[in-house]
Amino acid sequence: MNTVLAIASCLESSLHRITAGLKLPLAPGVIRIVQSGYALLSHPYPHAQGKGTPMPLGILGAEMAFGYEPMHITAYALDDFEFWQVPRGNLRDTDCSQQIAHALLRRAGWDHRMICLLQYPLASQRLMGLLLLLGDFYGKPDGATIQVFPKLTHRVLAQLIGHSRTAVTRLLGRLSGQGLIEVREGSIYLLNPALLRWMVQGENGTLKEVGGSVTPL
Repeated sequence: MNTVLAIASCLESSLHRITAGLKLPLAPGVIRIVQSGYALLSHPYPHAQGKGTPMPLGILGAEMAFGYEPMHITAYALDDFEFWQVPRGNLRDTDCSQQIAHALLRRAGWDHRMICLLQYPLASQRLMGLLLLLGDFYGKPDGATIQVFPKLTHRVLAQLIGHSRTAVTRLLGRLSGQGLIEVREGSIYLLNPALLRWMVQGENGTLKEVGGSVTPL
C-alpha cells in the first residue's frame, strides 16, 4: 500500500519531485527512497532490427530504494513522483541507515516475488500473481476487496508477465466473468484475493468451482 514514510533526520531536506512521464535519475553514487507515486522500470529489449523496445521490468512505489540500477535500466514516472535523495555520507546516521535498509528490503521483496511469479508455466498464473503482487504492495483494501494500484495498461501488464496484450485482455475478462475481479474506470479490484492466491498455487492454474467442475483460465 502506498504510505507516507516516517522521515529520518537525514532525509528532511532532500525531497525531490518528478512530473508524470519524465525520466528518473538512476546514476550511481546516491541512494533514493520513494516517498509517493509510481515509476515503471524498463530495459531496452533488442529485436531483430537491432533497435531497443522498452521492456517493463517492475514498478517502483512508496518505501522502495532505487538508484543503483544495472546499465541501460531506465525508469519513468507513471504519475507525479516524489523521492528522498540520500548521499553516501548520510549512511553513518543510524536512523537514516535503518530507513535505507527498510527500503532496500522492500525493493528486494518485490523483485523476489516478480522472479517467482515469472516461473509459473501458465499466463493465467503469472497474471493473477502480478495482480496479487500489486495489491499486496500498493493496493487499497476495502473490506475483503483490494483496489490495485497503479493503473496499468493491458500492454504493460502483458509485458510484465511475458505474454501478449490480447491474451491479457481475454484473461482479465474471464477473471471478471468468474467474479474474481472487477474493472472500473481503469482500476482493477480484487474481489476475492484469497481464492486468487489459491488459484495461483493450484494445479494448472485452474479455477475449481463448487460442484467439482473445472474451468481453465
